[in-house]
Amino acid sequence: MATINTDIFCYGATQAGMAFAAYAVETGARCLIGEWTRHIGGTSAGGLGIGDWSTRRWGKTKRVNVKIGENLGFTDRREMKNVSANQMRAAMDAVYLASPLIDVRTNIRLKKVYKHPGTARISMVELESGDFIVADYFHDASYEYDLARLAGVRLRSGREGQAQFNAPVEHEDRNGKMSTPGWNPSRHENEDHTLVDTRGDRFWFATQAPQRGLNTGDATAANQANGWRFELFRRAKGEPGGLPWVKPSDWTQADDRRILDLIYRSQAPNSPQSTGAAGSLFPFGGSVRAVDTTVARQSGRYGTNGCDLPGAFTNGWCEASYAERERIVERAAWITMGSHWVTANHPDVARSRRESMQTLLLPDDTFQEIYTLFPGWPPQFYIRDGGGIWGQFMMTAEHLRKDPSTRRAWNFEDSVATGGYHADIHTPYYYNTPEGYARKEGSIGYRERPNYGVPLRCFLPHPGQCSNLTVSWGASGDAIWRSSWRMEQTVACGAQSCGMLTALAFNNGSLSDRALADVPFPELKARLAAENAVTTV
Repeated sequence: MATINTDIFCYGATQAGMAFAAYAVETGARCLIGEWTRHIGGTSAGGLGIGDWSTRRWGKTKRVNVKIGENLGFTDRREMKNVSANQMRAAMDAVYLASPLIDVRTNIRLKKVYKHPGTARISMVELESGDFIVADYFHDASYEYDLARLAGVRLRSGREGQAQFNAPVEHEDRNGKMSTPGWNPSRHENEDHTLVDTRGDRFWFATQAPQRGLNTGDATAANQANGWRFELFRRAKGEPGGLPWVKPSDWTQADDRRILDLIYRSQAPNSPQSTGAAGSLFPFGGSVRAVDTTVARQSGRYGTNGCDLPGAFTNGWCEASYAERERIVERAAWITMGSHWVTANHPDVARSRRESMQTLLLPDDTFQEIYTLFPGWPPQFYIRDGGGIWGQFMMTAEHLRKDPSTRRAWNFEDSVATGGYHADIHTPYYYNTPEGYARKEGSIGYRERPNYGVPLRCFLPHPGQCSNLTVSWGASGDAIWRSSWRMEQTVACGAQSCGMLTALAFNNGSLSDRALADVPFPELKARLAAENAVTTV
């Protein structure tokens, strides 16, 4: 048992955590970043490869994107958007972790959070290893918001509807009400299959039931983690390089049939094409895009922005123990590798589909030391719909539309970040109709998509709950808003503001007991202005 003393403890070695630390040490504080997995860099360096953003980056997060371009030989200071994991990790290390005051450690698993007696200030955290970390200030940059949870901060989780947040209705149901979270005629159609498992082994992870005890319009399944974002090699037949999809151990013919059912019995009505919905290749949930200097449709390195097959295993992911999360991830990797192998090799799969899958291979130069079950498999599980804190201000779906009083985008007096990716919450769940067909319940489809400001209050718990903690990934907002906020670089910019706030509170140690909320906002605003921060739209 050991006690680790530092000034600031950041939980989560995500891009947001690294960005936070880069600014938190500006006034001389030491910052320890602790990560519960063995992987550093989160999804940004974990296979995502694709930068989906609609807001301007600033500060060190922008410099990371420019640094990648420089490392690839570009001299025009362009921001690289679609990049490989190795390039992203190298640039993040060079920009975010340049200060010797920052230390990063993996396998840091929280057990308990202690507070100073009679106060709301965290004093130290106990780890599962038996060690302790003592610090003055804390930041939660984890996808699972574990630190905030153990600190007793009020949380929000799941996918809420109109009942809790009075979210705006654009596609109302037949009674004029919200329908988890909206009735969209183009989506609300019968599928060409049923969810009734007539054979006993069908649709093993194709759907989830809604949470018990909740009415339609109130909430849906808390589908919190969704799979992986892959880095891939595209190779023509006979070209060297890459790792093929392999048949997992203990994989059976019954497993083959499950995957074949998912391919041919889980398509949208009248569209059982070999590429599935949105032009993507099953089992990938999104398009494959060239990264780094690869030319599209030619051999080279690619990333995919989707592979959400394991999502149905992950209800309650954020509340699960570390050991249970590891079991979920390995089970999901086993199933997903099997689905890739069946698609690439099974004679019952259309030849065009098999050949398309065979051109995509796992990398043989990435994720070779740290991976999930299979070399080349991303070590970072993609956390899409977690939850977050119920902070001093709650962003909601209302803020994804224009302010009705001004007909302009939302800004706040204490805005310290911006967002603006479109609401992308996806279909909440499927259900069976009385006629026996599957039907998707709910769609958002907001026509207004303005950018918006995010106030500092979203990153702060209520002072009575915790006064020396900021939260970036789990910033305060409902599930629909989070589907817009959840872009890696967007959250990293918010974390930068949290780092500045923490640095001002610490102030070379002279004010290390000051509550974060007591830092005069003009001080933070001046620091943001000096960095040319983009905080309003």
